[in-house]
Order: sequence, then C-alpha cells, then structure tokens
Amino acid sequence: MVPALLSLLLLAIVLRDSLHHWVVEHWTRDHVALVSVLRDRIDDDILQARRLIERVAATQEFSSLPELERIDPVLKGIPEELERDKREFLEFLRTQGRFSVVFVLTPEGGHYMSHPFSVQRALMRYSLADRPYFQQALRTRQSVVSGGLVGADGRPAIVVGVPVFDAAGKPRLFLGGVLHLETLSSRIDAASIAPYDRAIVVDEQGRLIADSATRSLSAAALEPLDATIRLMREDAQGGAGDVSGEEVRQFVATDQFGVAWLTYEARMATGWKLILLRERDRLLQEISSEILGATALAAGSVMLPSLLGLFLALRFSRRWQRADAKLRVANSRLEERVAQRTEALAQSEARLRLTASVFSYAREGILLTDAVGDIIDVNDSFTRITGYARHEVLGRNPRLLSSGRQTREFYTGMWALLLAQGYWSGEVWNRRKGGQEYAELLTISAIRGADGVVTNYLGLFTDIMPLMQQQHQLQIQGEHLAHRGRLLILGEMASIMAHEINQPLAAITSYADLCVQELDELPRVQNLVSRIQQQALRAGDIVWRMHGFARRSRNTYSPLRIDQVVAGIVSWFAYDEHRDVRFDVAVPSDLPHALADSVQIEQVLINLIRNGIQAMEGSENSRTITIEAQYLADSGEIVLRVGDRGCGVPGQVAMDVFKPFFTTRDTGLGLGLSICQSIVTAHGGRLWCGLRPGGGSVFSFTLPRAERAEREVESADEA
Repeated sequence: MVPALLSLLLLAIVLRDSLHHWVVEHWTRDHVALVSVLRDRIDDDILQARRLIERVAATQEFSSLPELERIDPVLKGIPEELERDKREFLEFLRTQGRFSVVFVLTPEGGHYMSHPFSVQRALMRYSLADRPYFQQALRTRQSVVSGGLVGADGRPAIVVGVPVFDAAGKPRLFLGGVLHLETLSSRIDAASIAPYDRAIVVDEQGRLIADSATRSLSAAALEPLDATIRLMREDAQGGAGDVSGEEVRQFVATDQFGVAWLTYEARMATGWKLILLRERDRLLQEISSEILGATALAAGSVMLPSLLGLFLALRFSRRWQRADAKLRVANSRLEERVAQRTEALAQSEARLRLTASVFSYAREGILLTDAVGDIIDVNDSFTRITGYARHEVLGRNPRLLSSGRQTREFYTGMWALLLAQGYWSGEVWNRRKGGQEYAELLTISAIRGADGVVTNYLGLFTDIMPLMQQQHQLQIQGEHLAHRGRLLILGEMASIMAHEINQPLAAITSYADLCVQELDELPRVQNLVSRIQQQALRAGDIVWRMHGFARRSRNTYSPLRIDQVVAGIVSWFAYDEHRDVRFDVAVPSDLPHALADSVQIEQVLINLIRNGIQAMEGSENSRTITIEAQYLADSGEIVLRVGDRGCGVPGQVAMDVFKPFFTTRDTGLGLGLSICQSIVTAHGGRLWCGLRPGGGSVFSFTLPRAERAEREVESADEA
C-alpha cells in the first residue's frame, strides 16, 4: 500500500510540475513581445531628446560663448539679462524636450548659464568638470546620456548632453538637459505593462532609472538596485526569447520573501536594462482549481478498480479539457483584444489614407516639420510651386525658400504669435528654386501632443502671384477709367474754351500785326508787341493741344531739349509780374533728349512754378524757385524737380493734392495738378511731391529718354 501511495504522490508532483511548466511556457509565448515594445518606446523618448538637443547645439547661436568674462561665481554663471537669444533657445529646448533644466557649460566644465534662471541661482556648485557624462562627451566627441543622478532640485534625474567643438577640434561649450526619472516612469505605468505586475529600468551600474510602482522616485533609489531587485537571485535559467530579431532574456528569480517572479530582461540602446516581472504563483492561481482537480482525479484513478478505469480516464480527460478550455478562454479574450486593436488600427489606417490623399491632392502647398523646424514631408503642390523635389528638402529648414525681403523682426513677431495662439497667417515673399521671387499666403499651425508639447509644425500656402497680377490689371484699368472720366470733363471744358477763346486770341493777333506795321520807328515797343503776338499764338496752340490731349488724340512726341524748355520758361517769367522771384536753375546742357510734347511739358512746368510762387506768398523765406534736372541711367529716365520755400505740403494733403478739383486756395479750381499728372502719365512718367529740406515743397516728375530720336537728331546735326 505504501509503495502505491508513494507512486501516486510522485505522479501528482510530476503532473503538477508539467502543468506549471506548460502554463508558463504558453503565457510567455503570448506576452514576451510586449518587452520589446516597451523597450523601444523608452529608447525612442531618449533618442528624440538626444536629437533635439543636438540640433539646437548645431545652431549659430551656440557656436561661441561671447560673455565668458561676465561669469559671476555668485550667480553660478552670467547675469540673466545677457545672452537673451540663447535663453530663448533654452526655453524652446526645455518645453519641447520635456527637460526640467537646460544648461550650458564652458570648455572647462564651469557653469555658463542655466535655464530657468532661478535654478542657476540655487546651484550648490559652479564646476561640473568631474561629472562622468561631461568627461565622456569630451572624450568621445559625441552626445551622451548619463546614468541616474540627483539634480539641482534634489530629484532623481538623468542628463542628455552634447559637446560643441570649433573648426580646430577644440571644445567650445557643452549643452545639456536634465530629464526627471519620473518622466520615464510614465512610459511603464500599470496600464502600459499589463498583464505584467511590475516593470523597472536600471542603468549600467544597477541604479534605478524608472519604476512602474511609483512616479515619484527618491534620491535613495539611486543606490545600486532597490530592495526588491537587489535581493533577487536566479533560481532557474530559461531560454532566451527572440523577438523581432532582438534578444529577450528569460529566467525565474526569487525575492527575499520567497516570492517567485517570471523575469524578462531586455538591454536598451543606452546600455540600460528593462526588466518586466510577473508573479508566478498569481499566474498559476488563475487555473489552480483546474490543475488540482486534474491532479486529484489522476491520483484517484490509480486506486479505483480497473473496471472504472475507462470511465475515470474520460472524466480525467474532461477535467483536463476544462483546464485547457479555461486557458483557451483567456487566450481567446486576449485574441479578442488583439482583434479590437487590429480593427481600430485598420480604421486609423483608413483615416490616415484619407489624410494622405488630402495631403497629396491638395492644390495648396503643404509642408510638415518636426519640433525644431526640419522638413519631414511635403506634398506634390509644394514641388510644383517651389520647384524643389521632395528629396531635395527633406531634413532641411524652410528658410531655404527665404527671399530676404522679410526682416528678422518680422520672423520674431511671427514666431511669438505662433507660440502664443497656436497659428500664424499672413503674406510672405519666398524664392523658387530657379531664383524667381513669388508671394504666397501662408498659414502655420503648431501641432501639440497629448501633453501639450509641440511635436510638429504644419505649413499651408498658396501662390498668390496670379491673384496679385489680376489685382494689378484691375488697378490699371481702374486708373484708366478714372483718367478717362477726368479727361471727359476736361475735354468738354477744353472744347468750350477753344471755341470761346479762339476768337479773342485771333483778334489780339490781328491787332498785334497792325501794331508791328505801324511801329517801325519804335523798336522797343515793337519788341513788346512782337512778344504779345508770340504769346497769343502760343495761347492758341496750348488750347488746341490741350483739347487734343483731352480727346485722346494721337500723341506727336519728339526729341526735346529740357535745358532749352526751362530757359524759355524762365525768360517768360522774367516779363511776368513776379519779378521779385529768383530762379535757381541746375539743368545740364548735355542732358539727354526727352521724348515729349514740348507745349504740354511747358504747361506742366509753368503750373508747378506758379504753384510754388503762390505757396511763397507771405513767407519770410527767400522767394526762390529751384529747377533741377538729372538723368537716371538705371531706369533710362530724366527727372525734373521744381522746389519752393513755401509752407510745404502736409502728409494728408499730399495724398489728395493730385485729385481733380482739390484745392487749398479759395480762388483755385483744383485742376492744375490733376492735369499735370494726366500729362506726365500719358508720357509714361510719374509725378509726385515731397517736403524740401530746410522748408518748402518739391514736385518731381520723370520723362522717358528719346534714345532713337536723339541719335537721329545728332546724325542730322553732324550732316
């Protein structure tokens, strides 16, 4: 009887151990992949922080430390008001990289600056030259990730940093960021590691970096291993699971309380270890009743008569099947969760495909950058508008499109609004790959993650050059219609004036002819009467020329010597009633010929001179009219300027002075300057006014150079 009982006991033990091994093996196979997923997630966080700090260190702002001589040992660095641009970069780095503190060290390891400044003032020590991460960075000349340490605020943390060297290979500075360990612990919280009971991350010295059991690590956690991990010992060496080609070490360990843990260990890119734990007894308890029932049934079957063997074997099989069924139910639930996640993933992929189609087929140019502004994707319309292929811009900053028209202050204001309200919209001038500048309507939006940190920037822009060209054409047409409207009125007035004035002018001319015939003995009087005759003829010519201009008759422009025109007008004013006005003329005799109608240009000059004389009435300044002419070689134009020493033209009046019927004098009609502008515009020139240095106003207008006609005149003179 005793041997039978011993055999039965041995059978139960073997059967129980076999079932335990089978359960552990199946559970491991279903859940070991999560180890690599969590490991990669933490590695990605460290990698993103590392890349962000490397990109900021590569900017021009961190190429030197210009305020080394201003370091104050009491402040543990430079004063807060210095290096404002650097501090703006540090604030950007702190918020985007989720760093608690960002700092800059000198090549010798001394503190240059820390951000926020309150942390800099609270530092207990000035030099960090003995820190292993600083020494490693100078030795390897690469970015580093430290092991666990206690930060300036007394909280456990790690440091991510990068050294900066000059062209000769000498260290210039060290840029680092402090990352609290509780930030990493959030990646392995209870919800993320289920169905595991606990997850920890330890550095190469065995110090605790992250723990799913707590978000707030104390400085004591930085001792080599915490109590649970330090007292673990390997009871059994399991096989190594291969997950996606990366090794995960599996074994069973027991803590100081005798609790056995299924342990899964994976090495991270930083050299740290991610360890996931599952309490073995708790796992076995989930199907313990079925295992005990199957074991008891197997033991009882040995003691029952052989006649009941078949029946009991069937019962044993059913119990076994129920245990297996329970495990299958657990697996089925897991598969159901996987199916739900797969369906959610499929829906997400469908949304992504829809988003991608919008991205690809949008007529607007779209570019997507990372948090530091490097381009990570563009659409086809971006390529069509800018001329750059997709592979030519990936990884580069959008400033490669800059035309240089926008100032640094413009971009500073743009980024301030973007960070404050989450978007910016406005008109920007950029440059295509071929060098052509173009205007675009640009909208930039900041994309934030669940934690509120900016992860990307989205730019949406439209080429508005065709729209601007249409607006320009509409403006020209509008100006043309306004000009036609003004000239229609002037044409009617000119027709009436030509009809009414022509007869008295003809009479004046006839009487002047008779006077010349009767005054042969009085040369002086004869000269004056001749001038009356000339001016009467000229008045008639002016009336009919203005009539033709108002009717849009065909222009008869010819080469015109500006110096002769100005000399004639000044001579005419010498006989006018304004003999107390002095003329200061600076018109070179070798000035190129202008292509113009002499009578119309004379009228423009006479009108501007009379306005200047009237503006100086009652003025205490010298009654001097200046007339200047200059050739502009760049534009091929001749510019004439008529200045006075009157009261000047105020800014608001200058905007309306060329409008028809606008006048500042009670006796004026307000048509003179409007007609002048129409004449100059018809010649292809421009007319504008401004204030004269020292007091007064100056009216300027341009005329085109008569190059071809000028050459013909010169050839005729030589012949």
